[in-house]
Amino acid sequence: MYAPLYYLIKGSLYLFSRLPFWVMYRISEVLFVIAFYVVGYRKKVVLDNLQKAFPEKPLQEIKTIRRRFYLHLCDLLVESLKGVTLSARQLEKRMRFDSPEVVDAVAKSGRSAIIIASHYGNFEWTNACIDYHAGTVPTFTIYHELKNPYFERLMRGIRTRWGTQLIPKQTAFRAALRELKGHCMIGFVSDQSPSRRKQLYFSQFLGRPTAMHEGAAMIAVGRNIPAYFADVRKIKRGHYTCTLIPIPTETYAATKDVHGFTDHHAAMLEAVIREEPAYWLWSHRRWKHAPREGDEVGDGLSV
Repeated sequence: MYAPLYYLIKGSLYLFSRLPFWVMYRISEVLFVIAFYVVGYRKKVVLDNLQKAFPEKPLQEIKTIRRRFYLHLCDLLVESLKGVTLSARQLEKRMRFDSPEVVDAVAKSGRSAIIIASHYGNFEWTNACIDYHAGTVPTFTIYHELKNPYFERLMRGIRTRWGTQLIPKQTAFRAALRELKGHCMIGFVSDQSPSRRKQLYFSQFLGRPTAMHEGAAMIAVGRNIPAYFADVRKIKRGHYTCTLIPIPTETYAATKDVHGFTDHHAAMLEAVIREEPAYWLWSHRRWKHAPREGDEVGDGLSV
């Protein structure tokens, strides 16, 4: 029944992705006016998140960061849609990969590795960049399925173009353990707010206790699997770099310190955000959980 609609949307996205970048960025600017000034998409959520993260900053500076975030968010949307037809040459030019030695080491070792990523910069291109440069090493990405089956199908096509295999977050822990017994790289997104369960771990992140997913930490520390933080930077509009920075897994594995591992990569992300806050995804509710009885709260870590 909905097949014609699916192919209509898919065809439209294909045609849109064929537009030159300069045209797409003009469209992004129109989207910015609509999202920021007309619709006001999640403006209160973004403002609240920024004020919680940077209580020392004056309101005018916070609002400037918010405006720059929306400009980036609209660019991110059109850049992600560009992924439908983005060529290898364009990917290499616009997402520079600065860690070929890491992939070479993983390939030669025969061991697996964990990549800790985040919603900073262009996370869709980051995923594509790592997949493209992984070479013969199989790659997997933990992801959140979309509720709409047709958009889910479209996004799966974009995200698997460069060879990655997707693992739904509902089955992520067991599936990751299974695949990591072999030879692969698995990407975990570290900055999503976990579902409330009996107990949560709260790391000190951006100056306040923040609930953290610890699946990647439990696997890395429990199995002593090498782990890397994907340090993404936006150089200029439409141009990024990705550097895989080692996390000292062996240190935390020696004492089974899962929380310490979590604090470590949280501190790495915080340092990136504080340097240039406009490029993190502030439109999510970052602090919807507060510590309560039974939860653990960390002391934080500086890196």
